[in-house]
Amino acid sequence: MKNKERANTSQAAESLGALVELYCALLSKSSQEGDGIWSRFNAMVSINFGLFAAFVFVFQTDKPDFGLHRHTLLSVICLVGIVASIWSFYVLLRLWEWQQYWRDQLKKVEQGFPESQGWVRSFTPEGEEARLLMYDPGVKRSVWFGYTQPFIAIFVIAWIALLIISISSRF
Repeated sequence: MKNKERANTSQAAESLGALVELYCALLSKSSQEGDGIWSRFNAMVSINFGLFAAFVFVFQTDKPDFGLHRHTLLSVICLVGIVASIWSFYVLLRLWEWQQYWRDQLKKVEQGFPESQGWVRSFTPEGEEARLLMYDPGVKRSVWFGYTQPFIAIFVIAWIALLIISISSRF
């Protein structure tokens, strides 16, 4: 009888060890995904600021040496800015969806943790915290707007405004 209890305890410890290893791997993947989001966001913001600098440079130039009129060149820069911003919006949206996927996987693993004290459930809010967050585990969350999308949407609006200004006025 004691051998059977030891075997069950040993299996439970191995199972718990595997669960903790899986949790650590998922946590690492979630962290890597989060770092990737912000590095890509920074690159995309830099692209937009570079295009804004090009717009200002061409705007201040009387006759660009590119064989194009200033009006045409400003419109092209605005269109490239709009396309780059929309592309950035969808790339970042996809990255936020992956981040949410890894967090959902972490929630599933946390459900396998023992009910005893000392086990942290970082991705599964409980009690008062769940009520404050209006957390319902049965509701699938949408990641249509992550933390970065409003900034990229502002770039799209700014590029459209600059395009309208550059088309409508002959300066």
